[in-house]
Amino acid sequence: MKVVILDLPKIQPSADGGECWVLVEDFHVLVDGMMFAVPAGFKTDGASIPRFLWRLCGHPLETRRFPIAVLHDRLYEEGAALGLTRQQVDEIYREGLVSLGYGKWTANAEYYAIRLCGGSHWMTSTETPTTPTKEKT
Repeated sequence: MKVVILDLPKIQPSADGGECWVLVEDFHVLVDGMMFAVPAGFKTDGASIPRFLWRLCGHPLETRRFPIAVLHDRLYEEGAALGLTRQQVDEIYREGLVSLGYGKWTANAEYYAIRLCGGSHWMTSTETPTTPTKEKT
């Protein structure tokens, strides 16, 4: 699987004062020739890394993983409506980490952590996404 991050997400703090951030511009990633767009206004926490692990993993917004974590958050919300499984979305995250320069050991460790702990965040909506998210290039 080939993952290419086309631009970097531009964010600002969420107006509600929570721990989420809001995209101020659309953000794009190519996955095996398929364009994924995360729209401006999308809220993300960057990566749902528990605070006690920040010393080991880094702050979610201050690491190289941030762009692929934003896409992962978006696909956890609407991936099912796009015909993607949770496993496929998690594999996109793992391959995105590798494309960002993470080693395979680190990428696999994060992949298995998400597989183990991420299920409660997966949305299974089969409704059409509210914004175009996946386009052929």
